[in-house]
Amino acid sequence: MKVKKVLLIYFISLLLIFAGIGAVIYLDWYTQINATAVEDPPKYKETLTAVADFDYRPFSFIDSNGKIAGFDIDLMKAVSQKLHKEIDVCLMTWTKASEALNGGGADIILGMEYSPEEYPGLDFCVPIGNDSFVFFGKKELKNFGQLYSSKIAIIRDAGQAQTYLEAYDLGNNLVFFQSYTEMFQAVADGTCDFAFCRYTVGRLRAAGIDSSIKQASSSLLSVALSSAVKAGNKKLHDELNAAIIALAKDGTLDAIADKWMNSYVKFSNISDVVEEYSTLIICISTIAVLMLLGIIIYYTTRSHNEQNKKTVQIKKEEKDVFLELYNRKGMEQRMKEVFRADTGSSVHAVFVININNFKKINDKYGYEKGNDVLKNIGQLLRMSFREKDCTGRLSADEFVVLMTDARDENTIMSKAERLYKAIADFYNFTEMEGTIYASIGIAIFPQDGTTADALIKNASKALGVAKKKNKDKGSCMLYGSDMTNAE
Repeated sequence: MKVKKVLLIYFISLLLIFAGIGAVIYLDWYTQINATAVEDPPKYKETLTAVADFDYRPFSFIDSNGKIAGFDIDLMKAVSQKLHKEIDVCLMTWTKASEALNGGGADIILGMEYSPEEYPGLDFCVPIGNDSFVFFGKKELKNFGQLYSSKIAIIRDAGQAQTYLEAYDLGNNLVFFQSYTEMFQAVADGTCDFAFCRYTVGRLRAAGIDSSIKQASSSLLSVALSSAVKAGNKKLHDELNAAIIALAKDGTLDAIADKWMNSYVKFSNISDVVEEYSTLIICISTIAVLMLLGIIIYYTTRSHNEQNKKTVQIKKEEKDVFLELYNRKGMEQRMKEVFRADTGSSVHAVFVININNFKKINDKYGYEKGNDVLKNIGQLLRMSFREKDCTGRLSADEFVVLMTDARDENTIMSKAERLYKAIADFYNFTEMEGTIYASIGIAIFPQDGTTADALIKNASKALGVAKKKNKDKGSCMLYGSDMTNAE
């Protein structure tokens, strides 16, 4: 009798779990059918570089799979198809994005406030949406005067939001941050009382960091969103405007906005889903129980368990769990798949990246700080390459990246040079400024090898030459005949 009761409880538990899964899957499908899935554009000869904030969900961010996503990303994919130009989107801090555009390292900046009078050095494209600025905090903002005794978190170079608060003589109350995650963490731990930012961004960040952080005020400032180019680049400005207007006419712009600004923001956590679809969840759960009743035992005891074992085993064998990157075996498997599918017309590059003097970093700052450096650089590598590229870790301080469909050697070397500079720049304004550098060795498929093992070995040889060439400041070296001279 006892065994039967245990089996009955086990059986009912499985039914409830699968009923819940069925309801969530249905809800996910229900919200997605109303959203346009923008396909990756085909490869084009001309490439434009767009920069955006790396922590600006739902506009631009790194998703749970390490891929760039958001409203601005989908918009650039659609614009790319209209312009017949490839648009390479790079995510970084907002300050770095502004510097990249002004310094000529980027053609387009995304996620701008439409404010031509405040940014005379930029030419703004047509507005693509509107979003209100509000205060977020753990307590309600009952009146504006409360702000004068509060610390207010805000993003550095926040444009009109900063100007708005300074106009009310709140400049001394502002605390500046490089990312929204840091900003809301300060509210969560009590360092700041309120955060001032766009409603859509704040709702998602607050939900992801501390559920007790809520919208504390009504809308205070409404600013249109836009993209921009450097002043004087009239040709690109006119092309972007024409593309965005065309997307507005055919309904694509509205579809992308609906995808990222409605359901995505509305359902920031499971409680939102439950509240909105409580009746539907009950109905779907009941139907799921009835449908799964006859097959649940067989599925869970055989197919489901076997698949889980295979998935866990593959993850253990091919993943570096510490950095959430591929390990050497995983990278070799991904390379094998890419090379096998190659028709002979593509060029692929393998980057082997070493953090110079990493032992000195551990010795000076400690292993915990050293681990943080590795995690940050791993994330930076994922952000610096495209979704279809692949990032892994070969050893303690050595990373490897497969850059697929690279056009030529100049493109590859330009990417490498930007990369080691970005790694150094990543630690500007920190205690480790001037100590984090990288050396990069590169091998190209098929001229330097046609297997993963051969390309990694040759890239490692080039890395050795690069380290000798300029170990203190970082450098990059392409495997080939010029290595002899470099040595």
